Amino acid sequence: MPRPSFVEFEEASLVDDCPPELELEARWTQQRLELALAEVSPAVRAVLLLRLRDDWSCQDIAQQLGLTDRQVKRYLARGYDHLRARLEG
Repeated sequence: MPRPSFVEFEEASLVDDCPPELELEARWTQQRLELALAEVSPAVRAVLLLRLRDDWSCQDIAQQLGLTDRQVKRYLARGYDHLRARLEG
């Protein structure tokens, strides 16, 4: 008859060390980011997400979206400016 397996753990690992204030701040920041992304054009949003979320190179983004490297860099600059203004303000 098989013996039950047990997993050892430290009791401290069961405690969530993240204070509720930090969770609330993270949620609020995420909402602000989503709103700021919704305000930019679909092309700028796609370029920003591929660069920031997926860590794609400008060349890969350009190839995937059918843009030039210069367009990608221009969209990134516009997007960064917009995000900075919305998130810092």
